[in-house]
Amino acid sequence: MNLRQRPVAARGGATNLPRPPPLNSVFNIIPVHDLFTDHPSLRYPEVRAAAAALRTVGDLPKHQFMRWEPEMDLLDWLRLLFGFQLDNARNQREHLVLHLANSQMRLEPPPVIVDALDAGVLRRFRRKLLHNYSAWCSFLGLKSNVLLSRRRDPTDLRRELLYVSLYLLVWGEAGNLRFTPECLCYIYHFMAKELNHVIDEHGDPDTGRPYMPTVSGELGFLKSVIMPIYNTIKVEVDSSRNGKAPHSAWRNYDDINEYFWSRRCLKRLGWPLNFECNFFGTTPKEKRVGKTGFVEQRSFWNVYKSFDRLWVMLILFFQAAIIVAWEGTTYPWEALEKRDVQVKMLTVFITWSALRFLQSVLDAGTQYSLVTRETRWLGVRMALKSMAAIMWTVLFSVFYGMIWIEKGSRPIWSDAANQRIYTFLKVVLFFLIPELLALVLFVVPWLRNVIEESDWKIVYLLTWWFHTRIFVGRGVRQALIDNVKYTVFWVAVLASKFSFSYLFQIEPLVAPTKALLNLKNIRYKWHEFFNNTNRVAVVLLWVPVVLVYLMDLQIWYSIFSAFYGAAIGLFSHLGEIRNVTQLRLRFQFFASAMQFNLMPEEKLLSQQATLLKKLRDAIHRLKLRYGLGQPFNKIESSQVDATRFALIWNEIMITFREEDIISDRELELLKLPPNCWNIRVIRWPCSLLCNELLLAVSQAKELENESDWSLWLKICKNEYRRCAVIEAYDSVKYLFPKVLKAEKEEYSIMTNIFGADKNPRADEILYLMQNNEALRVAYVDEVSLGREGTEYYSVLVKYDQQLQSEVEIYRIRLPGPLKLGEGKPENQNHAIIFTRGDAVQTIDMNQDNYFEEALKMRNLLEEFNAYYGIKKPTILGVRENIFTGSVSSLAWFMSAQDTSFVTLGQRVLANPLKVRMHYGHPDVFDRFWFLGRGGVSKASRVINISEDIFAGFNCTLRGGNVTHHEYIQVGKGRDVGLNQISMFEAKVASGNGEQVLSRDVYRLGHRLDFFRMLSVFYTTIGFYFNSMVIVLMVYAFLWGRLYMALSGIEHAALKNATNNKALGAVLNQQFAIQVGIFTALPMIFENSLEHGFLPALWDFLTMQLQLASLFYTFSLGTRTHFFGRTILHGGAKYRATGRGFVVAHKSFAENYRLYARSHFAKGIELGIILIVYAAHSPLARDTFVYIAMTISSWFLVVSWIMSPFVFNPSGFDWLKTVYDFEDFINWIWYPGGPFKKAEHSWETWWYEEQDHLKTTGIWGKLLEIILNLRFFFFQYGIVYQLGIAGGNNSIAVYLLSWIVMVVIVAIYIIMAYARDKFATKEHLYYRLVQLLVIVITVLVLFLLLEFAHLKFIDLLSSFLAFVPTGWGMISIALVLRPFLQTTKVWETVVSLARLYDLLFGVIVMAPMAIVSWLPGFQSMQTRILFNEAFSRGLQISRIVSGKKSV
Repeated sequence: MNLRQRPVAARGGATNLPRPPPLNSVFNIIPVHDLFTDHPSLRYPEVRAAAAALRTVGDLPKHQFMRWEPEMDLLDWLRLLFGFQLDNARNQREHLVLHLANSQMRLEPPPVIVDALDAGVLRRFRRKLLHNYSAWCSFLGLKSNVLLSRRRDPTDLRRELLYVSLYLLVWGEAGNLRFTPECLCYIYHFMAKELNHVIDEHGDPDTGRPYMPTVSGELGFLKSVIMPIYNTIKVEVDSSRNGKAPHSAWRNYDDINEYFWSRRCLKRLGWPLNFECNFFGTTPKEKRVGKTGFVEQRSFWNVYKSFDRLWVMLILFFQAAIIVAWEGTTYPWEALEKRDVQVKMLTVFITWSALRFLQSVLDAGTQYSLVTRETRWLGVRMALKSMAAIMWTVLFSVFYGMIWIEKGSRPIWSDAANQRIYTFLKVVLFFLIPELLALVLFVVPWLRNVIEESDWKIVYLLTWWFHTRIFVGRGVRQALIDNVKYTVFWVAVLASKFSFSYLFQIEPLVAPTKALLNLKNIRYKWHEFFNNTNRVAVVLLWVPVVLVYLMDLQIWYSIFSAFYGAAIGLFSHLGEIRNVTQLRLRFQFFASAMQFNLMPEEKLLSQQATLLKKLRDAIHRLKLRYGLGQPFNKIESSQVDATRFALIWNEIMITFREEDIISDRELELLKLPPNCWNIRVIRWPCSLLCNELLLAVSQAKELENESDWSLWLKICKNEYRRCAVIEAYDSVKYLFPKVLKAEKEEYSIMTNIFGADKNPRADEILYLMQNNEALRVAYVDEVSLGREGTEYYSVLVKYDQQLQSEVEIYRIRLPGPLKLGEGKPENQNHAIIFTRGDAVQTIDMNQDNYFEEALKMRNLLEEFNAYYGIKKPTILGVRENIFTGSVSSLAWFMSAQDTSFVTLGQRVLANPLKVRMHYGHPDVFDRFWFLGRGGVSKASRVINISEDIFAGFNCTLRGGNVTHHEYIQVGKGRDVGLNQISMFEAKVASGNGEQVLSRDVYRLGHRLDFFRMLSVFYTTIGFYFNSMVIVLMVYAFLWGRLYMALSGIEHAALKNATNNKALGAVLNQQFAIQVGIFTALPMIFENSLEHGFLPALWDFLTMQLQLASLFYTFSLGTRTHFFGRTILHGGAKYRATGRGFVVAHKSFAENYRLYARSHFAKGIELGIILIVYAAHSPLARDTFVYIAMTISSWFLVVSWIMSPFVFNPSGFDWLKTVYDFEDFINWIWYPGGPFKKAEHSWETWWYEEQDHLKTTGIWGKLLEIILNLRFFFFQYGIVYQLGIAGGNNSIAVYLLSWIVMVVIVAIYIIMAYARDKFATKEHLYYRLVQLLVIVITVLVLFLLLEFAHLKFIDLLSSFLAFVPTGWGMISIALVLRPFLQTTKVWETVVSLARLYDLLFGVIVMAPMAIVSWLPGFQSMQTRILFNEAFSRGLQISRIVSGKKSV
């Protein structure tokens, strides 16, 4: 049966397919439906015990209108009682039996009665499964409806089973509502209450008959409970316009869930559900419940709002550092000894209170829509916080002013003035009381956890002022030891950062600032609006320094994390065996080491062992774990361990051969030969023995005069040599008698080649199912019912070996279409109900696994039982092995960067920082912990586009613990082509942009302690924000230099060179980040740790020769563009990269479409700035100074423009360059239309490129216009430098220059009008118009050159002045598109934009064409791209020439 073509469900007609097996005979893992079936699983008494416990229905009241069968159990009883689906009950029956049986099997010591369900097993499971429900009840002040007697009543076992089964049935049929865990708690709460009424045989108050639940009947639960809430979510999602509407305009999964965090849900919704409640989607939009808990507003202010404590620290230190540096003392502490400086330092409290006011305004401005009649106290708190912040600001300002008034003009400080200082400090003490309390709670973290997790009203009243009471983010403090570790880490980082910032950024810039402020009588080269001050120049001088100051904490974090991560790895013995010599030394200890590491830890300690024996075993395990001494034993052939080790080792080597890691010859050299022929020692692999036998013979010849015993002792000093001699002797001894009797035998090998069907995907899945009996496939089936609509089902199938076809195991109806949010988490959510076991592993499709690593999975699962800090893990992080690094140089760069993150980076995140999240890697989840807390990912549309990391956010906020383990790894394939890599980085950067807006990040920034908050910021959105800041710094630096050069300030201040030190520090840090040094540093440390320092250094140098810096700088632009645009305008979306081995040539048009706005336009802008600056700056006359100041900026320009072609296979092939240019021209001029694709038409692509402007808000449009105003500065600055201006600084010069722009646009309009009117039928007239325009233009230029002092060089300068102006006008017109699109102006805008893209394309292609024309560059480029492949003998020409597109 084809997986894509399903027969219609029961309502459909009959089919001609083979008759399926009876319903009850199909099972998943164990046949729970028939305990008398001959199945291996039923031989275990624990399985029979769990299944028997479910059959204890006994005297439970039966449903009055449902038929009861004798073979039914508790799950059937609940199904009939509440209207659950049959397959849901079948699925959860096996789920429950499997878990209870497995848990009972693991009991140590085993229970006395093995064929009865142990009450402790069930109790522990119930507590874990319903822990979130119990916490929810406590949070809302509700009494839990899980009613169990404190005494161990035997009847409680059945009742406890009913509670557990009810929750699993609710969860199993909830569909998309599994993303709303507290909504499920609400449903379960009332269903458990009704269950209690039925069990306790309460009467119905209305009829007097036995109580029956309000929800029952066929599909009763799905239709009466799940579907109404699901339809509400669907209504909200439909109103989101596919995620393009502002997040504040519709409710996502989190809003629906957080509605159940307050008691108003109990009053409004009730039970049975009140469908008149304004919670449901049937209520009109204006009367419906709005956002709940948090409002996601699109603004850059979110970075400050979520991490305000970080920015307060940076701003206050910056202010204090300027105050100290302004005094000009040799050392900062000398300035601090002055009373004037001490008093000035008090202004930081004025700033601090002002920043509190800013935070309160941002909170009120973004969260005001949360304030309703029911949440009026939230509005009261917002207003009071703003008023309190204003009060503190005014109070500090008044007391500060009083200090200086009292001091007056006296040179010394009087007692009265000092008394006012003390008064100010008393006010500061009251201001700092909340911070001091927070410090105390930070030092005593368990106390903070107790306070936050307690649900006493007094605690809520005391904490009401500081934060909103929410269900998550409570009790997230770590153990005291963990606090100390990450506090020491961050104190060291901050001390280094602030020391460097003061000495090399702030202090050196004070002197040039004073010089600029004191600079008088400047001869400005343009019309200066502020003649009496140079404050604009001072601001432009400081902006790049301030930007670097705000972001360089990221660099210091990278440095310290690299050192710390390498130290942890060193003590963890990573990379100890990195060559054959070390392998030979340690190989003989592998068997005992493997026995220790692969055996479950609890098996190593016998329960009957004495205390002394247990102590010795514990010490022995510590030695083994940490490599103390030589506790491992050598292996001999007489030991059973040697045989076990040989079997495992050989299986690993065979797997290596199957994966083509080693060759047949290498396999024979590495295998452990079987123990036979009565050989007395282990038969080591030939690769280890090498020529040891020959060396022994040679040694015997040299020592022939010594005794045999002496010779043997010397041979035995080398273990491998001793074994080689004994093996040779025993082999000859055994074989010699056999030689004469040997026969020659013949062997034949046959292989079958299987064909493929016309539907390869489905056939491949069927093939996997057929050959892997344990494989199950879950999919969503859509069944069309004609006019009645469509039904959706979650279906689980397996391959039946007897029927030789696939069969359905379970079919559970869904409330509607599966995909309401993001696709991947929705798919995970639908399939998770079919998973089994205590843990679930999330494996991406681009990942691989290894046999030898699979052997360690049991060890990994044992980690769930160990404490890491004060908590057990809830997510076990696993490292990855990137196996695509050898495809090309780009793949190597990506592999090296990713490897450093999944090893050293995550190592530090887990220990000491305690902020490792989930990153879409093969992490293992505590399944039952996440089952009741929203699942293994989040799915809200767009905001959760990076769905995986939100699982980590959710885990951290709900009190989970994420660890990282490097003794096990899985394989992973990364993108190998530049376009693939760029699309992947665009997706991740856009996802981080959405994270900035999310409630999860906001709560992490406010609920974690200060140092963990720093860790979260700099390892998530901070990395992307700081990447953007460094690019903004380049812009600020270049625009500032251009301003000073064109204004004349730079010429006047030329003699003042004291700012070189600070600017040098800025430029060095910019270049360090730009070329990826802070990305490469962890990579170098990790490679040094695992491969040695010299190989790591050589790899780094090789990467630089292969232009890795070019790639990292290009990636910097990708991250900056998409991160910034997403925060400003939105537009995040999933970008499918394919993850294939793409090494084919990409056309110029395709590269232009991908990078025109993110890289090419920005690179051209920076290039124009550098050219104009070189032409008008007096510093440019000193070539060395100019190069030193601009080399990093020029490198950025070159990388942004040339990287797509440098890393494009055959990118410098001349014929391909010619064909690409023709294709680009055709694409530019191809007409657009509603049915044209972007890859065929420029116009279609151009409209799609501006889609983000259609969905952005008013603030986004306003900021976009403000940013685009910078392009008009070129014209303003350059026109005054032209000869035709004659040195006139009047504003009229600039205004008259607009005549040129008007004339240029008029000429274009005339030419376009003539083309449309005459080009087709009256071509002669069209040529005449062209001639007239050309003649007039040439005549005007001649007159200007002859009589108006216009120089020929001024024409080029004018081009650099007016082209940016035109681009700025087009960019602003795009923002105003709704107003202009219906006018004639829009056609001109489109036509001019087409010309600009043509111009940009020519500019970008020009250097590529020159390089392509020159000989030798093509072969050099291919060698750079595929150096590793060349070394493996790969024929690159076949790869890059195998497609027509080449």
